[in-house]
Amino acid sequence: QKADIEQDNELLRSKIEELNRTLAEGNDRIASLQSTIKSLKHKIKSLRTDHATDAKQHQMVLSQVKRKLKESEEALDEKEAQIEVKLRRAEKENGRDRSRLASQMSQLRQKEKIYQEQISSYEAVITDLEEKTKRHE
Repeated sequence: QKADIEQDNELLRSKIEELNRTLAEGNDRIASLQSTIKSLKHKIKSLRTDHATDAKQHQMVLSQVKRKLKESEEALDEKEAQIEVKLRRAEKENGRDRSRLASQMSQLRQKEKIYQEQISSYEAVITDLEEKTKRHE
């Protein structure tokens, strides 16, 4: 019976050692998983921080683009207003020029009419003188 107890004790020691090895392997696996979890948590935190930083940078760039766009629109509006003022000024000057040219044209037509009348009068005098000269001859 003592031999049976010894054999049972040996079997139990063997089982305990096997359980201890399994427990040690389990503890190693748990430690490895905890390390992996810690690493993943750090990566997630880093990615969140990077994402937040990227989002802030994108927001900042977007704000700059919007500001530049607004400045460009304001400059464009200002240029458009300046062009409209210049156009109105040119139209006024063009209107004055047209009026002045129309007046000068009218004066030229009047002078032309007067000159045509004078030419007709001179031609009549010349014709009359030619006839008188022919009669004298």
